[in-house]
Amino acid sequence: MCRNKCSLMALLDLLAARAGKRLPQREKKFVKTKAENHKVVVALVTILSGLKKRMNEKRGGYKMLDSLLKRVGNSYSNVIGKDSDKEKTMDAAVQQLGKVEDAY
Repeated sequence: MCRNKCSLMALLDLLAARAGKRLPQREKKFVKTKAENHKVVVALVTILSGLKKRMNEKRGGYKMLDSLLKRVGNSYSNVIGKDSDKEKTMDAAVQQLGKVEDAY
């Protein structure tokens, strides 16, 4: 029984010693991997912030385009309104004269 326990203890001591030797190497790999992952995260955040900036610029461009289109629409409505008023004036003049040729 001592033989099994002693061999088990010797095996556990051997494994603990081997793990003790490998632990600093694994810690180095962990630190290196963590640093590499941090670089990737920083790069992704930089890309994301650039995309957000471009999206905000596009939104600003759309707002400006929207306001310009509203101005064009309002100007068009004004022109149509003035044209309609002149047409009504011409119709009234034609009706008073009685002949189309006389109105022009």
